[in-house]
Amino acid sequence: MKKILLRGVAILIALIVFLSIYIYMFASNAKKVSTGAVIEQYENPNFALIVVDVQEATTGEYSMNPFYQENSEELITKINTLIEKFEAKEAPVIYVQNQIEDPLINFFNSSFAKGSEGVKLDKRLKIVSDFIVPKDRQDAFSNPELDEILIKHKVNKLYVVGLDAAYCINSTVKAANNRKYKITVIEEAVLSETDEQKGEFITQYKNSGYENLGKLIVWDMIDKGDGQYANG
Repeated sequence: MKKILLRGVAILIALIVFLSIYIYMFASNAKKVSTGAVIEQYENPNFALIVVDVQEATTGEYSMNPFYQENSEELITKINTLIEKFEAKEAPVIYVQNQIEDPLINFFNSSFAKGSEGVKLDKRLKIVSDFIVPKDRQDAFSNPELDEILIKHKVNKLYVVGLDAAYCINSTVKAANNRKYKITVIEEAVLSETDEQKGEFITQYKNSGYENLGKLIVWDMIDKGDGQYANG
């Protein structure tokens, strides 16, 4: 009996160690930032809006984060206004969607499991294109589809909105910088887990040399654009 009990304890400990290592490796892999090829110098470059992780499991009814939910209406209203501006200029609007296929990870947290209600884009979000790019890491460029869309449309400048500033937006911006895109993180249309955390990362964006403009300036720039490219 004692041997059986000890064997059971040993199996339990081994299982806990295995799961801990597995989750750690998954989390570490999720934080990796891709490099990718440097973009071309297009003769007539375009600009695009990237909407990151505005989903039912983040801002919507399946969200487990009260701060996200409390601030979601204002965030989505601003993003939708931007989407309309980009649509009017016939600039690509790309929706990035967190989606996990790993069955073991989904066993512990199925919020972003492929095919679940939480994975869907927030129903309040204005959808104006078929450019929906799933990802299972923080970096949206980890899915080659994003590179393909941007290259096809000769994009060299990105406007980034959504959440979270400390995680997926942060990694996506770093990956875009690796490819030499011009980057504008629209401060008023970005969310983090706290206002303080968002402020810290916005400061990092500015200090890193990325562009960071308020929504009114960005909208004004888009309104004055020539239909292909908003300079700035």
